[in-house]
Amino acid sequence: MALSLIDLFAEAVLRWSLRCDRPAQDLTGLVMLSVHGGSPIGPPPPADVEEMRLALHALIDAPGLREDFLVRSLIRELDDTLDDQLENYGRYKARARDRARALEAILRLPRRRDRFLSENGLSARQAENLLAELHQSADTSDGIDELARRKRALDAWRELSEPILAPDLLREWREEQITLRGEALSNEVISNE
Repeated sequence: MALSLIDLFAEAVLRWSLRCDRPAQDLTGLVMLSVHGGSPIGPPPPADVEEMRLALHALIDAPGLREDFLVRSLIRELDDTLDDQLENYGRYKARARDRARALEAILRLPRRRDRFLSENGLSARQAENLLAELHQSADTSDGIDELARRKRALDAWRELSEPILAPDLLREWREEQITLRGEALSNEVISNE
């Protein structure tokens, strides 16, 4: 069987999930969003590791993306996302806190509240729910634990994905691809004769 970088990538995602005690969909959802983008009705539905693996194989078969390019890009994308989640944790909390304060100020004054609700097509209940979500997003009571969890997630991803990008493995993969293409060409020549 041919060496598959996509299969190694999928295995790294699964191992990350087990090591970090987080759902694999935390990463597979990001992968599916990266490769398929969003639609007018929202992002693609969450995918398990096998669905992601099959979707990635389909991308190298149909449009003909290079497997090594695809896997390298996805590894970097996940690394950047996990790094951003760690580095900007405090900034996101502060932004949610500022938005909650601004929304509270708007909801306190009846005229401003009515105009805000009308302009945004919201009911009073939806605005209150939005405010509750902002307060929850701004909560820093578990800040230290959450930062540690995010740091573990990033470190685990880097450790598990690093072997996939190892020069020796990529060289072996390229040699195998060349061999497989050579065999395909030989079979084509033989069948044409």
